[in-house]
Amino acid sequence: MFDKIKVSFVNNQDIDYLNVVSMLFYEFRIHSAAPIIVAKLLSGKHNNCGGTLIYSLLSLRKGSLKEELTQLWSKNISYEMEQMLEMLEVPKEI
Repeated sequence: MFDKIKVSFVNNQDIDYLNVVSMLFYEFRIHSAAPIIVAKLLSGKHNNCGGTLIYSLLSLRKGSLKEELTQLWSKNISYEMEQMLEMLEVPKEI
């Protein structure tokens, strides 16, 4: 079931849908979704509204993805996203 949701997540651009699905990943601790969420964030399409996507990473294994998340600091992201990155303790530079 979650494999189908992951594929739908990758192919969808509707931020409302992405937020709901990312929170499902968060709630059920679907750790394999973390790289998918990070890739969606790095695409740049959700720089103004990706706070929930970042928040959903709280319960997921993201240790190896902190370097990738650091790249978000150099983009023009929303204040909410900046706050979520700080909450995740993502360094501004590695």
